[in-house]
Amino acid sequence: MSRFVIDDKMWNKLEKLLPDPKGRHGENDRLFIETVCWIIRDMAAQRVIALLENDELLDIMADKLNNRPRKTLGYKTPKEVFSEAQWSRH
Repeated sequence: MSRFVIDDKMWNKLEKLLPDPKGRHGENDRLFIETVCWIIRDMAAQRVIALLENDELLDIMADKLNNRPRKTLGYKTPKEVFSEAQWSRH
């Protein structure tokens, strides 16, 4: 498994878009782009954690996820499947 987010195929396309000349700091453009991606992911994760500290927002997100139909559940919602499983036990 590669530690890179950007695979070789994507990198070959991105590399052509980078400006020249790179100067002394442009020795490893791929590592720089990967670092930028990591910073963005890290910041996004921190914002999500901060948002999840709010119980009301957490309830809204859980409701949206539990009421969205899933192909793997035969286009039923997780809430419907869970409810059916509870009723079948009684």
